[in-house]
Amino acid sequence: MKPMELYKEKIVGAIRGLDRIRFRGTLRRLADDSGMRTFLPRRHILFKDFKQWTERFTCALRKSNEGRVKQLGIPI
Repeated sequence: MKPMELYKEKIVGAIRGLDRIRFRGTLRRLADDSGMRTFLPRRHILFKDFKQWTERFTCALRKSNEGRVKQLGIPI
């Protein structure tokens, strides 16, 4: 099923001709120093390991999304 069909009741309009969509966002807890100092210890992540953790998290998120996109038959 195509995204337009899947979410047709929520879509107001569409832009044609784009070859990709990029989603961006912020994890608010990680957006400032105090949030990082709270979030990381609760997840048992050392500050020195934060870069590796984000790379693994990003890879897992990407794989999950790619799997779902393939199930729906949407070209990547």
